[in-house]
Amino acid sequence: MGKEAEISIDANSKVDYRDGLNKELEAMRNMEMWRAGETIRKLHPENN
Repeated sequence: MGKEAEISIDANSKVDYRDGLNKELEAMRNMEMWRAGETIRKLHPENN
């Protein structure tokens, strides 16, 4: 088993893994790069 898989399995085995995941995802969504990407995706013709 790879190290990444081991880390993922360990993290997802915790009782509060969902809370930790939600915090990580929220932090990512608030990063400037992700906000810019969201804005740009909205400008794509297939989204209009």
